[in-house]
Amino acid sequence: MDKFTGETSAPERERLLRRWSANELDGMVATSAFGLGVDKSDVRTILHATLPDSLDRYYQEVGRAGRDGRAGAALLLHTAADHAQARDLAFPRLISDEKGYERWSMLIDHAKRHATAPDVSWIDLALLPAHLRMRSDASRDWNVRALTLMARARLIELVALAAHDVKGDEAPLSLGAATHAAIRVVDDGHRDPEVFNGRMARARQDVRQAAERGLAAMQAVAAGDVEISEALRKMYASSQGAWVPVTVCCGGCPDHWSDRGERIRYRPPLAPRLPRFARRSLEMLDRLALPLAAPHLLVIDVPPDAAYVDTCGALVKSLVPAIECHTIAIERNFARLHAKTIERALPLGRSAGVFIDTIDANMPERWVAGAGEVRIVIWGDARPPVVPDILRLSEAHLEILVIPSDLPHPHHPARCFIDTTPHVHATALLQLMTP
Repeated sequence: MDKFTGETSAPERERLLRRWSANELDGMVATSAFGLGVDKSDVRTILHATLPDSLDRYYQEVGRAGRDGRAGAALLLHTAADHAQARDLAFPRLISDEKGYERWSMLIDHAKRHATAPDVSWIDLALLPAHLRMRSDASRDWNVRALTLMARARLIELVALAAHDVKGDEAPLSLGAATHAAIRVVDDGHRDPEVFNGRMARARQDVRQAAERGLAAMQAVAAGDVEISEALRKMYASSQGAWVPVTVCCGGCPDHWSDRGERIRYRPPLAPRLPRFARRSLEMLDRLALPLAAPHLLVIDVPPDAAYVDTCGALVKSLVPAIECHTIAIERNFARLHAKTIERALPLGRSAGVFIDTIDANMPERWVAGAGEVRIVIWGDARPPVVPDILRLSEAHLEILVIPSDLPHPHHPARCFIDTTPHVHATALLQLMTP
């Protein structure tokens, strides 16, 4: 065992990292500084002897275990005193408006223009305000705090970092290790105290609110009030005002540990539908002069016998390369039983480029296709309420609806859908497409 902290000297760090990489150490007692630039795939256990200041930090730190794809364990040990310490760490020291404007004016007045990018300037992080005479790490840290908050306020953009003691083209890992920062001004009002103070005040409030949310989430997980995968989903599902699809996956937290039979709880990830797709050529289908149910809708009927699934697979195998299909959408009940068969029917080399989707017969509002999309919709025996109406009005370049021959008409239950709709029989189409 050995230890690694922010105060560990550079030579000692190199020695420790060599021993760690060579498996000469069974464990490392370390602060979060140990994670920067350290990539060891076979770490099996992460033991926290304190409470991290945010759920995001905790997630990053436990993520250092099991990077080789094998199981890892994370243990969290904390006391009441750790909660107070976490709160102190969660809320960073933020520079005030007056001091921030003073330091920014000093830094930008002494900035040097980038040699090749005229809109980028290099800032010396060691510069001192006029009232100080001696350089110190504390003064440099306040310069860093000013720039960091300005970037958060969208007054500037941090473009690059540099340090005197780095080798070659290697860049410092963080602002804390940098001696210079390249910035780009993104708000022309940065010299106006009123604009500067207003932007910085809003950014300061955002930082504090984010810190409060992160700490509260960590405390809720530590107390067992919220299952960790659900807490992570809530945290990462919203990013900068946009919703992001996040999959809940649990490999054995205290909430689920009693269910030993189900080792991993995993639901396939959601993905937002694309609003627009690349154009595809339908020249091959155009040459066949097939009867269309609507300008962008081709209906294919398949006999509802034991070979229905195999015939659907044969259609996928022939149609996907011919029309460069974007999406295969499968009715949900049919997908539960036969989605794997349909996926296996995809020609080699095509599966990675085709999105497999599922649609619910009772949720037609989610069937909407993207502009220019080429989509094959495979239906089972579910009775759709308005399938034809949705697909006839689709913005897709082409919708191909594959249905059982006896699928009831949504508006005329006593009749089959194909009785009143132009269509092509699956067998006939496969014969036409066979060389």
